[in-house]
Amino acid sequence: MAKYVDVCRYFPTAGGTTDWTFSSAVTGYQSPSAAQVINGSLYKYRAESADLIQWEIGEGAYNTATGVLARTTVIINNLQTTAKINFSAIPQVAIVALAEDLPTLSENNQFTGATNTFNSINPINIIGTPTNNDAPAGSIGEIISASVGSSSAISLTTSVAANVTSIVLTAGDWDVSAFVAFIPAVTTSVTQYLSSVSTTSATLDATTPFAYSVNSQPAGVPAGLTEAFPVGPLRASLTGNTTYYIVARGTFTISTMTAYGAIQARRVR
Repeated sequence: MAKYVDVCRYFPTAGGTTDWTFSSAVTGYQSPSAAQVINGSLYKYRAESADLIQWEIGEGAYNTATGVLARTTVIINNLQTTAKINFSAIPQVAIVALAEDLPTLSENNQFTGATNTFNSINPINIIGTPTNNDAPAGSIGEIISASVGSSSAISLTTSVAANVTSIVLTAGDWDVSAFVAFIPAVTTSVTQYLSSVSTTSATLDATTPFAYSVNSQPAGVPAGLTEAFPVGPLRASLTGNTTYYIVARGTFTISTMTAYGAIQARRVR
């Protein structure tokens, strides 16, 4: 795939069918050296006569030592052929980008090169890992999670916040979500279930949007009736390692209440 430069247009030393040897820049444009062409790289060009009757679009490598842009491949010309035009006068030569060189987000593209590969896109599709595992640590899509099941549910004391579980997130932007489930051991009167994602151990975070869930309950919740409440998702933008806790608190009239849950974070940047 051809490389690009900005506003490069010049007069070569001769017309005819010879390669394009730089002579001088067209007024208002840059010379190849000023446009920082790279030695040996391929560039697309358009050469055209002053009256635009003769023209040629082609591709070739630029030699910075000699100032020559080779006319290696003629793509099309004013005769609708792929032969070099025999210019009757010195033309202007511009280094250009053609449609075939530019990826189009709404169309299929397939470009390959020594250092670049563009996959076919239609519609826009960002390709992840080719296997069925999580994205690697530090990459977008990385997932960190922790959970405590009902068989290992933690014991709660009425009106006292307690940690259910936690995860440690590294620097970056994360989407964090969780759920907390409450299980009364016997029929009880429950005033309130509170759940939160928090960066402070055993402390409900009532100030961060989407990090806090309040659920008022009627009297007489049956024994063993599991009620689960979601928290989040919320965006965490971190500059260093940070622990995120799932915190649960219930207000109830019996001495035994348990809670379990899960927390998950997905890296978005």
